Amino acid sequence: MTFPAVYYFFAWDLLFTGATDMTKRTLGGTSRKRRRVSGFRARMRTKNGQKVIQARRRKGRLRLSVSTS
Repeated sequence: MTFPAVYYFFAWDLLFTGATDMTKRTLGGTSRKRRRVSGFRARMRTKNGQKVIQARRRKGRLRLSVSTS
């Protein structure tokens, strides 16, 4: 859909269905899944993950992997 078509669709939706809020969904994921994929222990399981940790240490990063908070 082009921009005018999208605008028309939303305007029609507001007028005829009585919808008042058009909020987008947030791009939220679970922190548990994030830790499983890119946490410190997940990185240390593989050789390439260990290389990532070493590179971040060399660069002087304070956070080597994703944190829990």
